[in-house]
Amino acid sequence: MRQKYPSKKILQHLNQKYGIKNILKISRFESGIENSNYLVKTKNQNYALKIFEETPSKSIKLELSYMEYCKNSSFPIQKIYKSKNGSQITHILEKPSVLLEYIHGKGLRHIKVTPNIIRNIARRIPEFDTKSSSFFYPNYSKRLHYWGILQFNINRKFLSLIKKDRKTVAQCFADFESIKPLFKKCRKGFIHNDFNIENILFKKEKITGVIDFGDSANTLIINDLVVALAQICFAKPNSMRNAGILYRKYIKNYPLLKTEKNIIYELLKIRFATCILRPNYMEKKYSRFSPAFNYYINLGYRGLTLLNKLGKKEFNKSLGITND
Repeated sequence: MRQKYPSKKILQHLNQKYGIKNILKISRFESGIENSNYLVKTKNQNYALKIFEETPSKSIKLELSYMEYCKNSSFPIQKIYKSKNGSQITHILEKPSVLLEYIHGKGLRHIKVTPNIIRNIARRIPEFDTKSSSFFYPNYSKRLHYWGILQFNINRKFLSLIKKDRKTVAQCFADFESIKPLFKKCRKGFIHNDFNIENILFKKEKITGVIDFGDSANTLIINDLVVALAQICFAKPNSMRNAGILYRKYIKNYPLLKTEKNIIYELLKIRFATCILRPNYMEKKYSRFSPAFNYYINLGYRGLTLLNKLGKKEFNKSLGITND
């Protein structure tokens, strides 16, 4: 879970490891849950310092390798700066960290989401998904992630931590079991896995960058679409309108298989359930409350309430999902 680090220690770290001087300001980003991210302003340019709280070294190397791999897409990807000794990963107070390019732009939490913004997202995400099947990282390209669809069952043990409407969330495990046999008919690949309202940056309606590859994993490729539907469209007003625009534009650039179309409704419910279960677990684990926990939990309940109210048939009709 993210922590507060003394500015003096960060200053020393950046000076000793990277030779960065003339630092004007250091401030912590308040978005995210698992890692600590800082904006570093200097006289000449700005940086983003990412400090990994519990991520294993091999997973960090995989994340950085996937970032490098995705640089050829039309999404601007952060540059990874090397230290004075040529390493991408350095340590601050015994925690691994990386220094990244700071990309100017605002996350969708802070701006009005228009149809044009949704269309821009729907044009770009398929580029990642088209490339995903060819990414390879020696001995570790099959990484899963606990926020991923394929790992959903590990959250079952957190049901007892839920404070309300446990039955609704429990039903999502039954939904998971009902569609699990269909996963073998869906395409798999290494994907970003976390296209949410914080991780795609905009200036006006133009995408300036995509950030946070920490959830990247080998999973169902359709999960990139599902996460964007859940955590962009459903996180803002006009959710069903925006979901329909995103879905229809996405499939023009990355046509879905019949099986993939048929399980979007259930996958969305599973994602919303994960948004409820994981923060409840983390609150217990760290004995600490974070406003981010509340945000995800509320999003999860809102999403499940709307989906259950619509039902699968009406939901599919609203998005334009057909069986052809």
